[in-house]
Amino acid sequence: MRDDAPWAEPWETPEGGLRPEIVDQCREVARRTGARLPRSLSEARLVKNRVPRSKSDLLVRQGESLSSVYLTAALDIIERWACALRPKVPTQRLAEIIAKLVHAEEIEPPDTPLGAALRRMVPVPAQATVSEWPFLQDALELLRLRDRLDPTNVMNASVRGGDDMARLRSICGPVPVWEIPRRPMTTSSFASAVPRSAWPEARRHAHGPDLATLWCSGLSPKSQQVTSFRATRRGDFPPVGAARGICFASSLSLRQRAPLPRVE
Repeated sequence: MRDDAPWAEPWETPEGGLRPEIVDQCREVARRTGARLPRSLSEARLVKNRVPRSKSDLLVRQGESLSSVYLTAALDIIERWACALRPKVPTQRLAEIIAKLVHAEEIEPPDTPLGAALRRMVPVPAQATVSEWPFLQDALELLRLRDRLDPTNVMNASVRGGDDMARLRSICGPVPVWEIPRRPMTTSSFASAVPRSAWPEARRHAHGPDLATLWCSGLSPKSQQVTSFRATRRGDFPPVGAARGICFASSLSLRQRAPLPRVE
C-alpha cells in the first residue's frame, strides 16, 4: 500500500469495500444454506414425503409456506454471519458490515427467493445499527452466553434429541449389546423347559416304568414313577440301615439295574 493511500480497517479495502476473503466466507455460508432449501412447489411436495434432512425440510413438513421457510433461512444466515464476523469486526460495525454483504456485495441476487428474503430482513447500510436491530441484538447476546459456557463440563454436553437415553449415551458411552447364544431347536418345547439332567428320566418314564429292570423295588408303579423323576443325582444311599440322603438323592433300590447275563 502506498503512503498516500487512505487508511482502511482490517476488514475493509482502501476503496471502502469488504475484503474478498470475508465476502467469500459469507458467500459460502449462504450457499450451503440455500442448497438445502426447496426451489419450487414440486420440490416442496417431495420434501413432505421424505425424512426431513434439515430445518427447512422440517418446516415444510409442518405446513409452513415457502416464503416463511425462506425468511427463517435468511435469519439463520444472518446469525451465522454474526458468529463468523464477530472475532474480526467490532460489535458497533457488525450491523453495517452485514448490510453491505446483502445490499452492496449482492451475495444472493435480489431476484432469487433467498436474496429477496435477505433484503427483507436486513436494513440498508445507512440505517443499519445494532441498537436499531432487535434480532441482531438477541443473536449477539446468545453468542456472549455461549462464550461463557464451559464445553468441557459434562453438564454442558450437547445431546441430540434431548431424551434421557441420548443424554446417558453422551455421558456414559453407548449401551453395551448383550447377545445370548441360540440353542438349536433339536428337541421339543417341553424339552427346553425341563432341566437337561431330568429330561432323560422323564422320557424314560413317559410310557410307565419298566418293572423288569427294577431290583426289589417294593413300590407301586405310581410311586416308582414319581420317585424316579428327579434332577441331577448328588449321592446314593442304601435302602435300609442308614439315614436318608440329601435331597434329590435316590435310593439304591430304585436305581436301574442292567439285566443279568443269561446262563446257557
